[in-house]
Amino acid sequence: MLPESSGLLPYWLLVVVAFSVLNTVQCYRSAHFARRTFNGPSSKAEVTSFAGRLFGSWSFLSALIRLYAAYHINDKHLYFLALCTYLIVLTHFTGELLVYGTLKVGKGLAPPLVPSSEVISILILRLFFILIEWYMSTIASMGFTEEILAPFIANPQLLLERCMQASTRALGEGGTLYIITNPEDIAAVHKNSKTLVFDCYVRDLMVVMDVEPVTVEKLYHVPNKYKMSPTELKLNPGAKHFINLTHDRYISQLSPGPRLDVLQSRFLQHLDTTLHINRLRCELLTSPSSSSSSSSSSSSLSGTPRTAKDISLLRMCRNVIVTCNSNLLFGDRLLQIGPNFLEYYSAFDDENWAMLYKMPRFYAKKVHEARQKLGVDFEQYLKLPVPERHGAAELITGMEDGMRGLGINESEIATQLFLVHWSNLLMLVPLLPIRANANGYKLAFWSLAFILRSPSLYDAIFDEVALAFRSAGNDHNSSPMNHILNHSPRMEAVFLELLRLTTDRGTSREVLTDTFIGTKKLRAGARLLVPYRQLHLDPRIFGDAATSFDPDRFRRQQATLARSPGF
Repeated sequence: MLPESSGLLPYWLLVVVAFSVLNTVQCYRSAHFARRTFNGPSSKAEVTSFAGRLFGSWSFLSALIRLYAAYHINDKHLYFLALCTYLIVLTHFTGELLVYGTLKVGKGLAPPLVPSSEVISILILRLFFILIEWYMSTIASMGFTEEILAPFIANPQLLLERCMQASTRALGEGGTLYIITNPEDIAAVHKNSKTLVFDCYVRDLMVVMDVEPVTVEKLYHVPNKYKMSPTELKLNPGAKHFINLTHDRYISQLSPGPRLDVLQSRFLQHLDTTLHINRLRCELLTSPSSSSSSSSSSSSLSGTPRTAKDISLLRMCRNVIVTCNSNLLFGDRLLQIGPNFLEYYSAFDDENWAMLYKMPRFYAKKVHEARQKLGVDFEQYLKLPVPERHGAAELITGMEDGMRGLGINESEIATQLFLVHWSNLLMLVPLLPIRANANGYKLAFWSLAFILRSPSLYDAIFDEVALAFRSAGNDHNSSPMNHILNHSPRMEAVFLELLRLTTDRGTSREVLTDTFIGTKKLRAGARLLVPYRQLHLDPRIFGDAATSFDPDRFRRQQATLARSPGF
C-alpha cells in the first residue's frame, strides 16, 4: 500500500528504504560490500565482518524510521527523526573521510553521500512547512478559525479595516478578541480602568525582556496600607503597586505646569546642541554631496561660507531624538559610558518585533545581542556614584530609589530603566498615543519629508517659524517654541495630519470581569483591541481621501477633527 500523502518525498523515502534493506542483507552475508564502500588507507585493519554487520544493523534501523516517516510525512516528530538519520549518516561518512581515513573520494563514497545530501535539503525545506502547519493548527485550537487566520497573516491591517465596517466585533471562540470599531466607544474603554486592564501586556513585555518572575511580583506587590511607615505613606498615599505609582509620577511630570516647563526647556537646550551641523555624528553622513563642487559658494544666513553635507534624514531624526531623550532622562553620562549606544539602540529598534513576537533566539540573534549590550550600558550607569550622574530626571531617580527599596537587584533595575528609555513609559501609560523614542523620531522624519517635498508648504511653514523668532526677539518674556506651539496653525495642522497617518499602533486590554461597552457585553477573560490606525483612516470621520496626506485637513475642520473620538 502506497503512502496517501501528496508529493514525491514519501515515494523517494520508500526507494531509499528499499536500498537500505538490500544494504543490510549484503552486510550480513559478507564484508565485501562494506570493504567496497570503506576503501580508505585505514580500512583494511578496521573494516571487519563484525563492523559490516554493525553497519547493516544501523542501516536497517534507519530504514524503519524512514519507512514510518514516509507513511506519516506530516507528523513533525517522525519527520524530525527521519531528518536526523540522514544527518547522522552524513556526519559519519564525513568523519570517516576526513578524520579516520577509512574512506576516500571515489565510487564507494557516492552511493551514501549523494542521496543523503539531496534528501537532507528536501527534508529541511519540508520541515519549514510542517512547522508552519503545526503553528496554524495550534492557533486554530485556541478558537481562531481559518477565515480569520488567513487574512490576518496575509495582511493584518486589511483584516482590521474590514472589521471597521461592522459594530464592535468578536473574533474567535476559544480565545475571544474584541475589536472596537465605533469611535464613540473609545472613551468608555479608557474609563473602565478597573475591569479593562493593561497589566497583562506589561507583564508579557517583561517576560520577553527576561525580567525575573520574582522582580515582576515585587513590582506588582500591593503594600498593606496599615503596615506602611509615615514616610512610605507620604510617598504612596494610595498604597499602590510600583507600576501604578510610577504611572502617577509620570502623569504629574508631564501635566501642564512648572515641572513640564522645566522639562521642555531642558529638552530644547539638548535639541539645539545636538542639531548643530558640526556636532552631527559621522555615521549620519551618506555619500559626498553631488553639489560639493559648488558648495563652497553657499553661505549661512550670517554670510559665513559653509560646506554642504549629505545626511540620512531618518538616521538624523532617530539619533537626534534618542540623544536628546537620553540626556533629558539620564544626563550626558549614559552616552559617555556607551559610545556605541546609538548603534545598539538602532539595531534594537529595527529588530525588536522579533523579540516581541517571541521568535526563536537563533532567528532574533541581532536584537537579543543589541538588548544585552544596551543592558550593560545601563548597568555601568547605575554603578556610578550618584553625584556623577548629574542631570538625571526626577522621574528616573525616583524609580531607581523605589526599586532599590523593593530589594530589586541592579541588573533588573537596569532592564526597567531601559524599558523607560525605549518606550518612554508607553507600556506603563497606555493612554499616551505615541512614544518619545520609537515613534517620535518617525513623526519628525515624516514631518520634515513632507514639508521639504512641497515648496509651497515649506514656504508657509518657514514664514510661521520666522515670525516666531521675530516675535520672541521683541518680547523677552516669550520664547520661539511657545509662539510656535500657540500661533502656528499650518505647522499644527501638518503635525496632526501626520500623527493621524503614521500612527500604526493600537491599544489593548484584558477583560477582567464582564463589561458593557455600548450595547456589547465583553466576556471576562477576553482581549480587547482598539486599532488606532483603522480609526484614523475611517472615511466616515476624515472624508473620502482619508488615506491621503492633506496638510490643510485639520485647518479646515480642527474644531471637529482634533476633538473627534476617532482621533
